[in-house]
Amino acid sequence: MKKTFILFIILFIAILCSFSFKNTEGNGQYAFGYNQKIHQFRESQQALMLLIKNADLNSVAEIEKIKNQVAASRTQLKGIDFWLRYLEPIAYKKLNGPLPIEWETEVFEKFEKPYKREGAGLTLAEQYLDEKEINRDSLQQLIQLSISATQTYLDDSISSQLQQH
Repeated sequence: MKKTFILFIILFIAILCSFSFKNTEGNGQYAFGYNQKIHQFRESQQALMLLIKNADLNSVAEIEKIKNQVAASRTQLKGIDFWLRYLEPIAYKKLNGPLPIEWETEVFEKFEKPYKREGAGLTLAEQYLDEKEINRDSLQQLIQLSISATQTYLDDSISSQLQQH
């Protein structure tokens, strides 16, 4: 009788411990926060695109409004930067790319030809606003590529990685 009681207590404690260390609710909240931040960033990019479509690019005041919206979008980007760089660093270059075209060479460059990666995004758009002649289509293209790259981070292949520790 005493052995059965002790065995029952040990079994009860083992079951209790197995349930106490399971944390699935936190993963859902983490993924929800990630998705919410990505959608906020995307909305700021779309607001920037709308501002560019309706702006007079010959007016200094309008260009300053666009620069302010770029700064607001970059602030949103800084809030999710650690996720974006970790989950998909190549797509990140379309969000905040360093160069319009960058040639990549690998360690084994004598066996492989260099390939090019195109950048786009907020940094290039801001630099383009400082040019003497601003083409609306070119500016919109930089932002549109950035908006398209944002969709990469909402795809299941990327967001499913947030479910794992």
